[in-house]
Amino acid sequence: MVPKTSVKHAILAVIFISCFYLLSASPWLTLLSVLIFAYIITSAVASTAVNPLSPRPLITDSFSKRAKMAVFISGCDSGFGNICARRLDQLGFRVFAGCLDICSPGAQKLSEETTERLQLVQCDVTEEDQVKEALANVEQSLNGAALISLINNAGIHSNSWILLTALEIYQRMFNVNCLGSIRLSKAFLPLMWTSSGNSINDPIIHGDCRVVFVASMAGRYYLPYISAYSISKASVLAFADTLRRESKSFGVSVHTIEPSTYKTDMANVDVSNKNWQKDWLDNGEKMFFDKYFFERSKERFLSTLEKSTIPASKLDEVVDDMIDAAVGLTPQISYVPNLMTRVRFWVYLHVPTRVLDWLIIRRLIPQRQVLKKDQ
Repeated sequence: MVPKTSVKHAILAVIFISCFYLLSASPWLTLLSVLIFAYIITSAVASTAVNPLSPRPLITDSFSKRAKMAVFISGCDSGFGNICARRLDQLGFRVFAGCLDICSPGAQKLSEETTERLQLVQCDVTEEDQVKEALANVEQSLNGAALISLINNAGIHSNSWILLTALEIYQRMFNVNCLGSIRLSKAFLPLMWTSSGNSINDPIIHGDCRVVFVASMAGRYYLPYISAYSISKASVLAFADTLRRESKSFGVSVHTIEPSTYKTDMANVDVSNKNWQKDWLDNGEKMFFDKYFFERSKERFLSTLEKSTIPASKLDEVVDDMIDAAVGLTPQISYVPNLMTRVRFWVYLHVPTRVLDWLIIRRLIPQRQVLKKDQ
């Protein structure tokens, strides 16, 4: 049997050589650019390419032990949270599926199509009372199981010009995406420490419990029209990094997942279009925007959103990482699902700011001076 390390080295070598060969044939590329591009592709593909050859093991192979390990997930009405809850249930773990509304069609369908190991929990992360009730519900329902992981997944999205975005939208976005995660983490951490056998005086008896944050590349990669969302997700990443460093000695590991835009209810072109129209009707007459300029901005954003959105068939890319972070044997500190997302992020970090600004503005912002005001 070929050692996994040899397979990995072979894959990396093939990728590097292939990139070098293909690009070096282009007369307008220098040797330096070829090497840089090959390095980007090699680094980004490595984990994705090797993953099918070495599936990520779970914290235990025993189904009887998994049945005594519980995971709480927020935002299970739909999207990543809903799929993750189903997968964890299939793997044999206890699942507490936090939902904004446990009577919603998505929540009810989740309950009907899973086993008795999965329990719906009413939890609006913006409501302190509901978070406390959710905690009490979980405490009463553990029945000897240990709450080993908390997945902060609940989130909302908004998009428009900064000048057309009401302050209330910034507040709502921050309350759900950031403060919701903080509120849930602060409430559940004491239960996780005690139920998994950890304490201040005797940490890490049975291994680390885990807090997982589903953040976003928008928390690091700032684009026009999504300022409220980016601010909230950047704050989530800051909180997660701080919590990870503060909590390690208490037997808590913290993990972040930073997906790009996937085809979910949150990344819906029709919904985004309605939000833009609402912002215009609410604020457009008060601001220095002519209707034509606004419409061109909207068209560019929606077109980019539609073209760049990763299809729903690949949602498991994110869910795989959520599961590995929550119950995997050797979880990573940070995950960036999808190869092209990792490539774009690498470019974003290394391209000069002036160049990056020029590229983004050219793609997303129409030129005002060539537009005629709509009468």
